[in-house]
Amino acid sequence: MVAGALIGWLCGPDTRIGSVEVVRLFDFVGTLFINLLKMLIVPLVMASIVTGVASLGSGRDLGRLGLKTLSFYVITTLIAVLIALAISNLVKPGIVDGEPARDMLALEADTGTVTANVTERASASA
Repeated sequence: MVAGALIGWLCGPDTRIGSVEVVRLFDFVGTLFINLLKMLIVPLVMASIVTGVASLGSGRDLGRLGLKTLSFYVITTLIAVLIALAISNLVKPGIVDGEPARDMLALEADTGTVTANVTERASASA
């Protein structure tokens, strides 16, 4: 992470290699890397689960393991949701100086004008 931050700082947002922006190149390589990780991790996790279940002996052991697995899943999901809620309440994404960023960027859309524009275009093309 430190190396990535250092390279990003050294390159800056406007650096180009030929006609290609370095930021777009890094974005492509990063997205490719994450997608490759996803392709690798899902089969590995699935294989380990199948191997673990196949190595169990009786149905009683499978029932206890299923209960433990479900409990672990519910507890870790609850912890993740609580952490996400706490961080979002502390950071308040989308709020700049107590005002929604949407208002500052004038990104509000009135549904009346949107539907009127769609209706006008539909009647003009007919």
